[in-house]
Order: sequence, then C-alpha cells, then structure tokens
Amino acid sequence: MLVTSLTLALSLALATPTPISDDTQLCHTANAGFWVKGKSTDVLFDTVRRPTVGKNNYKSPSVETLNTIMTSSVPTIALVSHEHWDHFDPIATMEHLSANPNIQYVMTKGAYNKLNIKGVSADVLDRIHAVYPAADTPQTLTFDDVSLEIYRISHGAGRAENNGYRVIVDGISFFHTGDIDTNRAQLKEAGLTNTPVDYMLLADWYGTYSAKDKQSVLESWNIGTIVPMHLSARAASWMQEFGGLKGVQERAFNTWDNSLRLTAEMACVIASKE
Repeated sequence: MLVTSLTLALSLALATPTPISDDTQLCHTANAGFWVKGKSTDVLFDTVRRPTVGKNNYKSPSVETLNTIMTSSVPTIALVSHEHWDHFDPIATMEHLSANPNIQYVMTKGAYNKLNIKGVSADVLDRIHAVYPAADTPQTLTFDDVSLEIYRISHGAGRAENNGYRVIVDGISFFHTGDIDTNRAQLKEAGLTNTPVDYMLLADWYGTYSAKDKQSVLESWNIGTIVPMHLSARAASWMQEFGGLKGVQERAFNTWDNSLRLTAEMACVIASKE
C-alpha cells in the first residue's frame, strides 16, 4: 500500500453527508478491540491479542475470531493505541505481520519498542509504522482509500504513550481514544475542537463520573454515536457505589444520549453516516 504523510490542520470542517453502502460494518471483538469491515479495506483497533494467562480482567478475542482476522485476505490497517497488554500483544502482532502480507500496522513508538524484530524481513518492517505525534501536531497517514488521523491523547501523567485515531472508511468516520485520562486544554492543544466523528469508541470511564470530563468530550468532538468500550470483567469494591459491576457498566451507556451497546464478541452494526 502506498503511504503518504502530512501535517493535520488543527480544525476540521464538517463533511457533507454522502450516501453510504450498507457493506460497511462496525464489529466489537473484545475489550477495546473493534473491527471496521469496509468495502475494500478493513481497520482493526486494539484487536490482535491472544489470551494471557492470569490476566482476565479484560477479555481477549476468541481463538476463532482471531484466526479469522489473522488469515483475512482483505487489505487491513491494524491500529494500536498503546503498549499495555490489554490493548497490544507484541508476539501476536509479529505473527500477524509475518503471516499476512495484506496488513499495515500503526502503533506508538512505545509499542514498537516491545516488538522482537531481530531477523525480520524488510517487507515486514516496511509495514510497521511507529508514530507518536507531538502534543500540538496531529499527523495523518493515507493507506490507499483510508484516511487516518493520529492525535496524542493522554493516558495520564507518567503513563504510556497513547494515540487516538480518527479513521475514515467509506466516507464514515470512527474515532478510537485508547485509554484516556486528559482534560479539555490538552485535547484542544492536540487539535480536537468540534472534530466530526460518526462513531466514537470511547473508554467507558471518561465523562461517566465527571461532568467536566463529559463537557470535554462534547466540546472536543461533534459525535454521532458513542460506543462505550473497555468494560472491565472484574468486580471491585469501589464499584458498589454505582451498583456493583453491572451498575458501572450501565452507567457508561446511560451517560450519553446517543450511546450504542456493542459489547458481545463480534456484535456488529451496519455503519452509516450521521
């Protein structure tokens, strides 16, 4: 795939709605993992992870789902928000790249540094793109017919590098925040002000417990539908304040007027222009 890169303007104009084919789908894989099935190109967000022994707080995709992804012949862009185990599996990533020449990976520099690239062919290395934009300089990449915008979204002070991705597939925009712990000032500096997005894949805690964070979301993005993600599989004592595990998970959906429940593995919706 031909790749080009340029600086992204700090404000984005709202696109004129266009007819969209019903072929475009948004599917949930596990945890913060999603699979956008486009007409000619697919996009994966934080998806390629094998089950990790002793780490069951956040689910991994089933072997069947992962094998389907690994062997897909559709040109695919795989995006990694950050290096933490519940979003990124360096071994599975290299298996995917080595076995499937149709894959392009984009990840943070921190995630890239966890890959074992010793002895890896130049063809594979050419399909790994390590990007972590400056705080005030978003970056774009273009892979054939898919436009990708990369923003620095803070995971919290002192924590891992975290990329937020805005992707346009078949004229439909998707934004995946990765793990987010930030504020309006940082989001504005990153270039996010009323940024149009049809499907916002938003970590379930952000904006759920803080009115200030909720306002940051509303000011930073112009959102069609919010898809809460990264729901924990564990129960903890602090959750009792919100009605236990079920209460915490429901709170994420009740916070937003325009939320979509997409939590089961390979639950899919036909994506449309908002």
